[in-house]
Amino acid sequence: TELAISQLGNGDQQKIESYLSNVRNAGEKARDLIKQMLAFSRGGSRNPELLNLAPLIEETLQLLKPNLSQLITINTRITANLPQVFHDRIQIQQLLMNLIINAGDAIGKKNGEIAVSLQQESFNNHNCSSCMQPISGQYTVLSVADSGTGIDTETLRHIFEPFFTTKGTSRGSGMGLSVVHGIAHEGDGHLLVDHADRLTGAQFKLLFPQQGLQPINEFNPAEKIIWIVDDNEQFSQYLGEILQLDGYQTKVLNQPLIALQALEEVRGTKEFRFQPREFAPTVGALRR
Repeated sequence: TELAISQLGNGDQQKIESYLSNVRNAGEKARDLIKQMLAFSRGGSRNPELLNLAPLIEETLQLLKPNLSQLITINTRITANLPQVFHDRIQIQQLLMNLIINAGDAIGKKNGEIAVSLQQESFNNHNCSSCMQPISGQYTVLSVADSGTGIDTETLRHIFEPFFTTKGTSRGSGMGLSVVHGIAHEGDGHLLVDHADRLTGAQFKLLFPQQGLQPINEFNPAEKIIWIVDDNEQFSQYLGEILQLDGYQTKVLNQPLIALQALEEVRGTKEFRFQPREFAPTVGALRR
């Protein structure tokens, strides 16, 4: 940005455009990383709908195959006419894409196989591999297995942590399986990771509940007021304007004591949705 500003007096339009293009690219990379972090934390925007997973999986695999090594074969076993699941279409595609890319990386530059299946399974006395909660009942299960080297016990303890990677910093952000964790748990789903039944590598099972989710009410940003409290006035004003472009109402406060006073005034009103204990860490930080 400073380089672009320095060229304003010279009128070098080509350099200015080049500098601003780099700024935009850096911002887009940061945006994409934040989206991945939101997916991990189960935040961000979603558009859930009733989905028939079979055609969606087949469509996504057709898009992915050209990006894989020609030495890798994808074999599918898709059960038709399974109960629908209530989920976000784009997130399901992202989830499958992350798992297929990871499976391809695990196989490496040699002949290998990725097996993708969709079926109905019942579970009892199982525990989720990422949230560790017990699993029981009937689920629609999307499974991705590979003929790679598998996942050792120590790595398995960390694979769903944000930024954890075994690929090296030049080959990935370490957010792929964190995103899978976040997406899988939307709507009470779960993950199971184990050695592949037939192949030599790892197997990831994504469990989607067949009942229990109801369509959510349409979200209207204009009904929400987002408070922005930051002592950096330029940053907070910028963030407020970005949120307003998305239809939100914003309240920007730059002084912690004034923010605390305003917080007390709206406590218990419709504008303040959360219980005081949920804001305790934030209030403590403001007071400090």
